[in-house]
Amino acid sequence: MATPSGTSLGGVAVTAPQRHDRVQLAVLAGAALLCVLYRLLPEKLILLRDVFIYVGVEALTAGMIVVAVRWFRPAAPTAWYAFAAGVGLWAAGDLIWGLYLYAGKNPFPSAADVFYLPGYVCLAVGFTVAAGRRFAEKNVGVYLDTLIFVAIVGLLLWVYIIEPLRSASDLSRVGTVITITYPLADLLLLAVAARFLVEGAGHLRVFRWLVLALVLVLAGDMTTTLNEIGHSVLSERSANAMILGGVALFGVAALDPSMRSLTERVFIPAKTPGMVRLGLIAVATLIPSGVRIIQALRGESLYLPLTITATVVIFVIALGRWSGVLAQLKRMLGREKVVGRYTADLLQSSGEDELKRLAETTAQELVAGGTATFVEGGERRLAEDPHEIDIFVAVRGESVGVLTATSSTTELNRAGEALQSVADGLALALDRQLLMETERENAETLARQNEQLLELDQMKDQFVSMVSHELRTPLTSMIGYLEVTLDGEVGELNEEQHEFLEIVNRNCQRLDRLIDDILFMSRVDSGRLSLEPSWISVADVAAACVETARVATRQKNLTIDFSPDPDLPTYWGDPIRLSQLFDNLLSNARKFTPEGGDIRVTVACCSDTIHAEIADSGVGIPEDEVGRLFERFFRASTGSTAPGTGLGLSIVQSIVQVHGGSVNVRSELSVGTTFDIDLPLPGIPGAPSSETTEVAT
Repeated sequence: MATPSGTSLGGVAVTAPQRHDRVQLAVLAGAALLCVLYRLLPEKLILLRDVFIYVGVEALTAGMIVVAVRWFRPAAPTAWYAFAAGVGLWAAGDLIWGLYLYAGKNPFPSAADVFYLPGYVCLAVGFTVAAGRRFAEKNVGVYLDTLIFVAIVGLLLWVYIIEPLRSASDLSRVGTVITITYPLADLLLLAVAARFLVEGAGHLRVFRWLVLALVLVLAGDMTTTLNEIGHSVLSERSANAMILGGVALFGVAALDPSMRSLTERVFIPAKTPGMVRLGLIAVATLIPSGVRIIQALRGESLYLPLTITATVVIFVIALGRWSGVLAQLKRMLGREKVVGRYTADLLQSSGEDELKRLAETTAQELVAGGTATFVEGGERRLAEDPHEIDIFVAVRGESVGVLTATSSTTELNRAGEALQSVADGLALALDRQLLMETERENAETLARQNEQLLELDQMKDQFVSMVSHELRTPLTSMIGYLEVTLDGEVGELNEEQHEFLEIVNRNCQRLDRLIDDILFMSRVDSGRLSLEPSWISVADVAAACVETARVATRQKNLTIDFSPDPDLPTYWGDPIRLSQLFDNLLSNARKFTPEGGDIRVTVACCSDTIHAEIADSGVGIPEDEVGRLFERFFRASTGSTAPGTGLGLSIVQSIVQVHGGSVNVRSELSVGTTFDIDLPLPGIPGAPSSETTEVAT
């Protein structure tokens, strides 16, 4: 926990971290200097060396731990007070032992052992309290891993330390028991500290100092024990110096600002061990057998009861560890099965309430022994309870609720991904529900609009029918009387009267063509365009239209050229509609080609189609308007002054399409325009018949 300078923890001002670092470094340097001084002082300075220096360092270390607790106020000071008590007991024992040495005595057992052994217990209590405070979750896997580690170290200690020590000792039974107790006390310290290692506390700086302290203390103890059985190369003074250095490091660790983190509660959920740890567990089961093999090769005692017992114990613990792993995998597969079933049920469910109940039921099943609820709405907040997990469900970027599950931290961690899948599935299902509702609304709206369109279409048909009857009848009468009048059957007309009646006649004819075009497009839209197909020559149809157009082209001094393919096959199509097609295109070419220009008509056979081209040297069409030529009532900007309704090209396209063909246009301003028509052979679908054929458009 980082705290700025000048703030307080528990009401007590905290010194700047830099100052604590300086104090820690000064203590570390002083302890190192005193350890070196202890090692180098001559034997005759027993009082200075073994009492004032050795006991003084231990006493100061105990005091520093107490001061550090007052400085940093850790969450569980009991652990650090236990460390201080253990170091203080060692100081009392070493004081007694130093006085023995000063008096020239070397008793064993002695009164010093009464303080030494409880000191180990106090240190073990400190590690136990710290571990119990720090690790909130009870992880069975960690305990099993620790037991395997302790069992192996205990076996090695017994075979290579305790048994040789017991066999070589000529002490009394009490002395032998006390001698054996010291390695066992070291094993106790190692066992309680191992949980920190297995739980992954190596990133804590304070724990690194404590590990180094334990290493030095245990190394010194082992060196002393090996000296007694004649296997050590280091002197007793060196062993005591290592122990003294380890004791001093307890004080250095306490002065580290990270000492609070040793007892701060963390929630480390159980995880499936990796392959490295599982491999080490598998190797651990082989160590007792390896010890027996080494002992046999050396010709030493095999300690069969002990090694066999250790083998069985380690194997049983490892088997339990592997069983736990398999159980975790089984639970994981079970959760995947639950999520898979949940996904299938979501697809079969409908309604927001039903979907939310399904999510609650599935989440409840995933957190064994816990609870799960879906709360509408909900605000995002930081989870403070480690036994609760909140997963927000968002639909289209907006939170609709929160899926809350409560259980043990380990269980929540195991089911975390599955719970997230449940929340994601619910979000998708709710989104799908909204989409389906939107689609239903759109379908209803579209149905209403279609009904309106049908009504409008019927109204349009009625209007067109009315136009064809109410306008065509008087218009036909007008055209008839105009023709009679212009022919002079009712009397001679002067030149001006004749000119005026010609203008009226032309506009009546134009209005008649407009009515025809509107009726034609109405039939196309309603799919009631009638065709009367027959086997025809497209070249003959085009030639007739060209001849009809020659009279009008001569008036503008235009040249019209027609080039038919002599081997053109017959075509199954409607000659009247095809004539209408050529008439419209030739009319356009004539209207938009200036005087002196030319028009070219080509009809040829290209593979399995009849290809027709109507090209002119007219004004052309702007490139950005070419794509709109076939729109109804659209007129290009270059031909806006020419007479017309804008329906001619739309009619051309409809005629080509009902014959199963295609029409394209190429144009260049001031150069001319070319229309390409392709009609597939043999013609429109259907066998030759004299009856009228209805073609859907």
